[in-house]
Amino acid sequence: MFHRPPSFSRNWVNAPGRSGNSNRQSRSWRTSGARPPTARAVAYLSERLGVPPSELGDPRTNNEQLVYTRFVDGAWSAPAQVAPDPNAGHQMLASLAIDKKDGLHVVWRDQRFVSPEARLALPTNADILGSDYVNGAWTTPVQINTREAPDVNPAWPHLAVDNDRLVLVWSIYKGTTADEMRSAARVEWSTRALDASAKWTTPQVLFERQSG
Repeated sequence: MFHRPPSFSRNWVNAPGRSGNSNRQSRSWRTSGARPPTARAVAYLSERLGVPPSELGDPRTNNEQLVYTRFVDGAWSAPAQVAPDPNAGHQMLASLAIDKKDGLHVVWRDQRFVSPEARLALPTNADILGSDYVNGAWTTPVQINTREAPDVNPAWPHLAVDNDRLVLVWSIYKGTTADEMRSAARVEWSTRALDASAKWTTPQVLFERQSG
């Protein structure tokens, strides 16, 4: 789920399962668009991969989980969740950035702040959340985008480090059907100082699609 930056040099790794991950032998079906596996298939994968069934997701809902792992003393640690929450729904589209002091920052799409009805209706009904790795643990996620209407949702966040600040860019889609969401209505961005206690700025429009 994490996209590994080219400059990555410490004992951290992309979590398995994201399309485009440098780890080509993905453990996950979560972003492939395939039908969710049966409980029997989950048990088989768990045994073959040496991964607890809970790390492979619930086959009834196929909700993605944001996880990470570390390479320590010659071995990979067991995948651990970054921001578990019973209402998180589909945790998708994660983007990881590493600052000049090897600080870790991550953003992703998450459904914990939308209504239960919206969460079940579409995985795109979600917000952009962010967290930082501080003193061996991930900080409490914060919402970065501003939700203006139930059918206006962010997607495709891209996080980068710019000297002493973080810069985040994402797309905004309006609608609930495939035709309505064929292309983004606009692109927004926000910035924040590297310190985990800093606040994200109010999102600003970077580009807006012209109708017609």
